[in-house]
Amino acid sequence: MRLVVVVFILLVFCIFTKSLVLFGIGIENNVYICKLKSTSVMQNKIIDIKPYLVSKLKQEHCLWSYDNGSIQDIPDDVLVELVMLYLDIDDIDLLFRHFGYEKVKRAWIENVVSQGERYYNLNYFLAWYYFHAKKPRNYVKAMETRQLNKRLAV
Repeated sequence: MRLVVVVFILLVFCIFTKSLVLFGIGIENNVYICKLKSTSVMQNKIIDIKPYLVSKLKQEHCLWSYDNGSIQDIPDDVLVELVMLYLDIDDIDLLFRHFGYEKVKRAWIENVVSQGERYYNLNYFLAWYYFHAKKPRNYVKAMETRQLNKRLAV
């Protein structure tokens, strides 16, 4: 009963303030109640996170090199990389809910940090905001060097 009341209060708060565009309440591991903007009406929908993120990446034209049939089979680490590079903070939050902290962090270090100076400012922000690095600049540089050493050792 308390859960129903809490969910109702959250829905009323979000409808009246319209400050939260996207919020999640876990129903299962990867299904959440989200508020999505349509053309003129705000709608509450239950979504599966991975197809939702893939469709947002497709709208942003980030999956241009993939065949339409194979888009749904995109590897998780590539999905994490593309979402971190091209989508918003709300979508990155969904990554953490769907994949968990360790998997997202590993994919970030292996795929995004290893790209070096190209995404240095983004990596600095992600290290500070999501991974709570005390010295984000040093942390990003250390992770970049570690990934380079791993690739050269093979």
